[in-house]
Amino acid sequence: MRNRKTLTKRIAVYAFSLLLIVIPFSSPAHGQVTATGRINGTVTDPQGAVIPNAEVVVKNDETGAEYKTKTSDNGSFTVPSLPVAIYTVTVTAKGFKQTVITNVKTELGTTATVEAKLEVGATSETVTVTSGAEVLQKESSAVSTTITGRQITELPFTSRDALDLVLNLPGTQTPGRPRTSSVNGLPKSALNISLDGINVQDNVLRSSDGFFTYIRPRIDAIEEVQVSTATPGAESSAQGAVHIKFVTKSGTNEFHGGVWEYHRNPALNSNFYFNKINRIRDPKNPNCDPATPGCLVETPRARVLLNQFGAKVGGPIIIPKLFNGRDKAFFFVSYDEFRLPEQQVRTRTILSPDAERGIFKYPGGPAGGVNLLALAASKGFPGTFDPTVQKIIADMRASTSQGAVVNTTDPNVQLFTFTNTGGQTRRFPTVRFDFNVTSNHHIEAIYNYQDFASTVDFLNGRDPAFPAPVPRIIGSQGSDRFSFTTALRSQLSPVLVNEARFGLVGGTVVFFPEVGPGSFAPFGGVAPVFTTIISNPYTGTTNSRRNSPLQQFSDTLSWVKDKHNFNFGFTFSRNTLFSQSSGGQLVPTINFGINTTDPAINVFTNTGSSATLPGADATQLARARFLYAMLTGRVTAVNFNAKLDEKTKKYTLDGTSIGRQLRKEFGLYAQDSFKFRPNLTLNYGVRWEPVLAPRHTNGVYTRTTFAGLFGISGPGNLFKPGASDGSPTQYFAVSDKDKPYRDDYNNVSPSIGFAWSPKVSLPILKAIFGEGDKTVLRGGYSMSY
Repeated sequence: MRNRKTLTKRIAVYAFSLLLIVIPFSSPAHGQVTATGRINGTVTDPQGAVIPNAEVVVKNDETGAEYKTKTSDNGSFTVPSLPVAIYTVTVTAKGFKQTVITNVKTELGTTATVEAKLEVGATSETVTVTSGAEVLQKESSAVSTTITGRQITELPFTSRDALDLVLNLPGTQTPGRPRTSSVNGLPKSALNISLDGINVQDNVLRSSDGFFTYIRPRIDAIEEVQVSTATPGAESSAQGAVHIKFVTKSGTNEFHGGVWEYHRNPALNSNFYFNKINRIRDPKNPNCDPATPGCLVETPRARVLLNQFGAKVGGPIIIPKLFNGRDKAFFFVSYDEFRLPEQQVRTRTILSPDAERGIFKYPGGPAGGVNLLALAASKGFPGTFDPTVQKIIADMRASTSQGAVVNTTDPNVQLFTFTNTGGQTRRFPTVRFDFNVTSNHHIEAIYNYQDFASTVDFLNGRDPAFPAPVPRIIGSQGSDRFSFTTALRSQLSPVLVNEARFGLVGGTVVFFPEVGPGSFAPFGGVAPVFTTIISNPYTGTTNSRRNSPLQQFSDTLSWVKDKHNFNFGFTFSRNTLFSQSSGGQLVPTINFGINTTDPAINVFTNTGSSATLPGADATQLARARFLYAMLTGRVTAVNFNAKLDEKTKKYTLDGTSIGRQLRKEFGLYAQDSFKFRPNLTLNYGVRWEPVLAPRHTNGVYTRTTFAGLFGISGPGNLFKPGASDGSPTQYFAVSDKDKPYRDDYNNVSPSIGFAWSPKVSLPILKAIFGEGDKTVLRGGYSMSY
């Protein structure tokens, strides 16, 4: 009866604790990634015989938490789901001295091995053995690399983004900036990046931008980072083939902290080569004659003044006279801020002074060029400037006082070089709490909030097209991102441990909120397209925002039975997407030109006795026609996008386009680590990871049939001009019950591997493998989806 009550109490505590974690959120979520480690060991006597039923206590040196178990009949023990930390292992058995093994380090997703050799004597006597970080991982089949401790904060790199640590590891290729990286040559979608066991990638862009995290782990807040590149176990083989795992630091029984600052000053930077050759008027003498020696000086270097600073502190939660959290409750807080005033040198194409007046020059033509406006007027066509276009061209010329202008091989255009300014501020607070609720139950909670704000989005090229007086249509980017992770570790019995983990990642990214229809009022409420010959007076006509919150739940049950360490678990994820955009453009775009049905096309000819541009080739002729059309406002097309409203289900020319998507995923797995021999571990398991089709949930998408793809031509008549066996293409609304493809339930992924430490006796083999367990041979096979 007593045992039954104890078991009932354990189950009740576990159920209640789990309820506290899950209740505040609407639904769970993504593939599980292990965020803990484990300790395995063997207990033997002086002759090497195993000692069963020995008591083993594993104590966290940093928090005081204790985990108890006993050795099995073969003298082995396993303590799973341990937070990354340093532990002391105490082994007690009748007739033997107590053995204490210190400095046992657990690492993310791996196993620390302890070999305890007890000496005969009274249990009141103690033998202390100092351990250390394992050089060789003797039980895991996975190929992985771990960066931990001082390596994280002392590796020399400037971004302080912990993901950049992976760039230093074998197998990582970086052809450009860090976000272009891949691992082992695999596609970006094969990467799975987690923080405290929860996926933190931007899952909207994962196929194209997989080496990127929506929540940026900062090096002062990270305890450890691990990259697993081959043969992961079934518990880690979901959501990709390469796993990058981060774990947040936790508080300990002692107070620790730090303050830091990184500063980059433009006084220490040299100028760029192109700034030296693109010369501008001396700012001290802006009205000087460019032909005068000393008037032109090199373009000033961009001002890069980077400041990164922050602080961190962790320790026990202590409220004087009310609560002493030593060995019970702990906190860790980190704050990281990034400030970067930015400058970018831009080069735009503008009309030459003659072309601004309508004078077109070309090789082989008249030395003074051809006045296109006068020519058109002489033929009875408009020969006056469009006032809106004329104002834009005049503003472009006026803006050149703030940069450098150089001629090109084309006498009708010039290059204008200037510097745009902007700035970024990013804030990265991190908070973690750990609670030892009872001796058998541990709860952790980690919260990240990250604020990204920029005055100009240089990354997406949304800085102003020109300086003033050209209207400065500026587009910034900003976001407020957050993640919350909580986990409950429960030791239900000496051989049974359960870990439940829940995570939530979200936050809205806003692109170019300053850009709206009013931004184009100086252009007549439209976006004129000049790019056939010169740069547009704006850099974009859109704005957008998106949010793709992720909810993830996983549960792992570890059961130690004789030589086996079984893991059973499941994962569930729910990923939604809200996207709002201006549907390609906020205002109509206006295209200029002279089409083949316009009578004005005969004004500009290059052949015959009445040729007005004799000797001009086809390209030059087309440019002349466009220049005339642009200056006089001759329009060939007006383009605007209609958007389908999610409420009225009608198309409108104003407003925005909103899309909503839903994706669910789940997986089940079973894994066994079988200590076949003291020096040979077999790891095998299987995972079932169905792929469920995503759903569109607000009815603004349309689809057609296979026959509809061919329209009036009909299926199979792609290369048959004039075929009319089909019918006009029809589009149908996509509902939340429509699937882009069938659900795939056939994804069974096996995983099998071994880790063997050969013990050799022949001298020649000792020379190759070393004495004792100095060599580990590992191999395996696994599949990932």
